Amino acid sequence: MLRHDILCGALKPDHKLRVAHLSSRYHAAGTTVREALSRLVSQGLVTREENKGFRVAPASLDDLSELTSTRKIIEREAFRLSVQAGDSAWEAEIVGKFHLLSLVVPDRDNFLEWEVPHRAFHHALLSACGNSMLLNLADRLYDLGQRYRAIMLDFDPKRGRDLIADHRALMEAALARSPDKGADLLCAHLDFTFQVIKAAWGRKP
Repeated sequence: MLRHDILCGALKPDHKLRVAHLSSRYHAAGTTVREALSRLVSQGLVTREENKGFRVAPASLDDLSELTSTRKIIEREAFRLSVQAGDSAWEAEIVGKFHLLSLVVPDRDNFLEWEVPHRAFHHALLSACGNSMLLNLADRLYDLGQRYRAIMLDFDPKRGRDLIADHRALMEAALARSPDKGADLLCAHLDFTFQVIKAAWGRKP
């Protein structure tokens, strides 16, 4: 539940995480909360400072830039390998996941409802790459990006109108076995979150 609240933005970046407060919020023992916080530190979602306790990991353009660049490297290669190795079952999985995705037009109010099919679609695109290390890295980086997608929708709540078309284009590139076109579309898709947040934060005084 704590991880969920961090990823969806209910607990904001740099928010102080007090064990007593979290124990009350989640009806959990203090030892359980501390164990959860320690696990989230290892996942990069929580930070711990000596004698200062825990905080939600901060969000910054530098962090998002590094995250986006790394995702583009990992997912470009995984997508290209999937296009080369994927069979008809892989194609059917992508079509099915896209159909479920297309039933939900995302906005800030239904962000979590959207994230379930969204994650499944992106995983399906890469799932035939044949490299479990790439897939595990892609999944972990996807989760780190979820906080920033929630921030993006705060700044651009109508973005959902374009997202279905973006994902349809990714599906069509995969089905057409176009690794270069699909990889370029995927990288542009990943970069959009960074561009929206960069523009919005650049307007702050």
